[in-house]
Amino acid sequence: MAPLPVAAQPSLSVYGGAGLLQTPVAHSFADGAALLQYQDTGPYRYWSATMQVFPWLETVIRYSDLRHLKYSDDPGFSGDQTLKDKGIDVKFNLWQESEWVPQIAAGLRDLGGTGLFASEYLVASKQWSAAGRPSQLQLHVGLGFGRLGSRQSVANPFCQLHTHFCQRANDRSVYGGDFSVGHYFTGPAAIFGGLQWLSADRDWHWQLEYDSHDYQSEFADPLPQSSRFNVGIQYQATEQLAVKLGWLRGEQLAMGFHYRFNLHKPAQVQFIPPAEIPSVQPVAGQHLALDPLLRRLAAETGFITSRVELGSAHILLHGQA
Repeated sequence: MAPLPVAAQPSLSVYGGAGLLQTPVAHSFADGAALLQYQDTGPYRYWSATMQVFPWLETVIRYSDLRHLKYSDDPGFSGDQTLKDKGIDVKFNLWQESEWVPQIAAGLRDLGGTGLFASEYLVASKQWSAAGRPSQLQLHVGLGFGRLGSRQSVANPFCQLHTHFCQRANDRSVYGGDFSVGHYFTGPAAIFGGLQWLSADRDWHWQLEYDSHDYQSEFADPLPQSSRFNVGIQYQATEQLAVKLGWLRGEQLAMGFHYRFNLHKPAQVQFIPPAEIPSVQPVAGQHLALDPLLRRLAAETGFITSRVELGSAHILLHGQA
């Protein structure tokens, strides 16, 4: 399954991984792509590393700082230290986009951490370009579970398969590191999605997103929310560096940047020692055969001789490397 052309690589969500602002998309990065990101969204700060391990597998390692919460329930132990959280995300590409069919992916967010952001999702993405115009419009629609399904806008379709999927137990772990496999794709579900427009040079990404998370059910402290829509803009400042601004929940400014490179491209710098050119001493009474020497000189050093000057005690070569 080949990813989109490099010029149409997706943006990153605030959590890392291909996405708009708070929600993921199905589109993929180029195989071997690696992205390092920092995002500040008010009470939360995120550092993430995203890696497109295979064309069908995206992985994210994330470190979060919850600045509105203390490290523990004991003020004497916490001091000024805020709550920290580590998480791992994965996304699998299930179907490659074609002219009429969207790209489809399934993913799990925060599958190996404390479960503060634990979510599962199915998402479809489709892009269009007007005839003769390089700008691009993308549509993303998904079904979220866990945190992405907390708005509970639709019934869980998997509940029709087995009652196990109808209820979701608390999948938050005090210590983290547990994989709550039994909770995946369970409980209430919600629809999320958005639109993204890419400029002709692909340097500007304009984003409008419908967020499926209920921020009144936020961990520990509810967050204010006056809108279910988020808006954002990403600017590709250089081939590697992009900066992003967003307005979340109708209440909060989000800003950050990421650096992108591809592990398939770096080349090892090698040191090639200069070739040793043997000294040739003409023997009295013999003619010095220069042609073999000049051919060897060209093969080993790249020096092409255009003119030779023979002196009584020297040989002067003219040419270029």
